[in-house]
Amino acid sequence: MRWKNLFFIVLLFLLFLIVTNIDVLAQITGETVTGEATSSVGISVTVENPLPTLTIISPKNETYFTNESLLLNFTSSNERTVWYNLDKGTNITITSSIFFNTTEDNHTLYLFANNTDGNETAKNVTFSINISLFTILYTEYKVSNKGNSTNFNIFSFQEIQNLSDIVLENAKYGKMDFNGTINLTDNADTSDNTLDLDANTNISFNRIELNATAILNFNVSTTLTLYNLTFSDPRILKDGNVCPSTICTKESFSGGNLVFNVTEFSIYSAEETPVAAAPSAAAAPSAGSKKPAKNFEFDKNRIQVSLFQGETKKEEIVIRNKGREKLSMTLESLGINEFIKMSETSFDLESDESKTITLEFTAREDTIPNLYLGKLIIKANGIEKEIPIAIEVESKEALFDVKVEIPLEFQTILPGEELFTNVEIFNLGALRGVDVFVEYEIRDLDGQVILTESETVGIETKLDLIKSFYIPEDIEFGQYIFYVRITYDEKVASASTFFEVGKKPFFTQENISLIITAIIMIISIFIFLILFLKHHKEHKKLLREHEKIRAEYKKIVKK
Repeated sequence: MRWKNLFFIVLLFLLFLIVTNIDVLAQITGETVTGEATSSVGISVTVENPLPTLTIISPKNETYFTNESLLLNFTSSNERTVWYNLDKGTNITITSSIFFNTTEDNHTLYLFANNTDGNETAKNVTFSINISLFTILYTEYKVSNKGNSTNFNIFSFQEIQNLSDIVLENAKYGKMDFNGTINLTDNADTSDNTLDLDANTNISFNRIELNATAILNFNVSTTLTLYNLTFSDPRILKDGNVCPSTICTKESFSGGNLVFNVTEFSIYSAEETPVAAAPSAAAAPSAGSKKPAKNFEFDKNRIQVSLFQGETKKEEIVIRNKGREKLSMTLESLGINEFIKMSETSFDLESDESKTITLEFTAREDTIPNLYLGKLIIKANGIEKEIPIAIEVESKEALFDVKVEIPLEFQTILPGEELFTNVEIFNLGALRGVDVFVEYEIRDLDGQVILTESETVGIETKLDLIKSFYIPEDIEFGQYIFYVRITYDEKVASASTFFEVGKKPFFTQENISLIITAIIMIISIFIFLILFLKHHKEHKKLLREHEKIRAEYKKIVKK
């Protein structure tokens, strides 16, 4: 009997626990529970903040050649406080990247961060300082006028042997932007382990100089800028003489700042471009001459170039002076300066003289595949003309090729009409039956997208597409470009072609055959009429002769 009572008591106790914790079980299992609870038990849940993250960008686990102004650069997240110490010394709290000094030795930098709960994350890096390893003297580019000059102290000895985007600037007078990478340790005298930029460079008013004999590793292609010039139309001088176009290429002149590229170093400056003297009275043309005084022409009205990443191509244009007067020609590019170099940017042309200009187009390895539009501006004695330029950049290892064509009858259309195009896609890879993403664009010569469309298509080895697009009715007359881009596996292939929106000329390839046919028909009808009239005239003459014979016969019969 006692066991029955004990069992009954235990059962009641278990029922009590179930009833009093039913809301807790509902929260845990997510099930819906009905009924009335006589009591409840609360549960407290504590959510911890995530640990901070830390990354040390610099210094690196390498050797540095200076112990001053080293850069501690890092990234962090979820942190409340960040601090560091050097070789387990004093902790220093920081909020961003800082510069620090140390001694010549091996060092370990420790970086810490905690969150609001006090939980910490720690990182460290070991590096060494060897002051005798190498010395860079560049005080001129550390002072208040340093502008955007490169801070060499933040780089390790390993990094300065392959350093890119080096800038030396005097914010008052000018700067040098060195193209490509330079090994700072590879100068003319490697025995002293010193690079003296203070003694071998000079940036002052209207003067940029670099001693290429002493620091030959800096004798590379460079973009130079001279600040605050007072000229209206400067030309570039090398060692006091006009710089040949094979060495100097003028990029721009605006607000007193002259930007130009050089292929080698010496002393560069600028002067006002002389104004051509007016022609003498003795050289005046005869009254009956029909040739204009000033005019020029060129052999291309537009230029298209297709480049793979890292590729270089050359195009030529011929410019001819068609006027009576001597012309001072200047050439500049607009919108595509990073792609183009010209063999000459300024020269003189006598009457009927011509000049061949080589245009070198280059796409860097990191150029984003796309269509780049610009213009070549040609000026001479107050006359300005332009040549539109389209540069297609494709992926270096594209798996597809594409060709586009606009049929002749659609190369000039009116606003609101339908443009028909032929697109051919070629599979150059081993994969078959793959889907590619195709984008179609119509742009004006300023790069504005007028119309765009895209689709995904399957291709085996070759695919032919006929695409049509309705041209907006409010579009302006002018030249436009149709651009097709194929994307597969992040590789891009592309093609483009020009067309024109405007009134169609009367004599086109499309209607010449119709005109010739009409002319032939008119001539045939005219000949037929002549022959018919001639035959009719002869027939009437025969009839008259016949009537005359009959009359004579009647007279004879009467007698």
